[in-house]
Amino acid sequence: MKRASFGRSLAFAVFAGLMSFPCLLLGARIFGHDASLALLLLTLVPLSLASCAPSLRTALAGAFVSGLCGTLTCGLLLWSPQLGLALLGAIASLGLGRAIAYPKRALARTLVLELGLGVSSAAAFAAFSDGRLMGDSFAVWSFWLMQSAFAVVARPAPAAEIPVGDRFEHAAAKAYRLMRL
Repeated sequence: MKRASFGRSLAFAVFAGLMSFPCLLLGARIFGHDASLALLLLTLVPLSLASCAPSLRTALAGAFVSGLCGTLTCGLLLWSPQLGLALLGAIASLGLGRAIAYPKRALARTLVLELGLGVSSAAAFAAFSDGRLMGDSFAVWSFWLMQSAFAVVARPAPAAEIPVGDRFEHAAAKAYRLMRL
């Protein structure tokens, strides 16, 4: 598979929304509601990259880096437990993980795309988050729903054209590329 799948991203958004119910119910008794929501957000980032990356190698590399960033964010949360910090950490680790999982992208375009997706998904999360089970479950679902737009908007960098001698060779090379897809 050569690009991110929108269907898999939407399925992951549904998975994240549904998994938030049991995770928040069980986690609220152990860690508290906000801490379990923060832990859920940071745990879902490497799972998202592992499930939606274009290849297994890039999925594992992106999930490892985002998991490492999530672990560092969890360390910061022990020092200063805030849900906003967890949300910012999830967005940053998702961006870093995607930079590794999808390496052939223009840097400036990727930064603008990640910034736009991060702001819109944080706004969607803030719109639904109310400190209750149902509202926070919708907040998690809306966060990943907004992040699933990455599969639609992000396109790989165009392949460099190899100059070909005459028009017939150029057409034959184009037809061969089409048949390989």
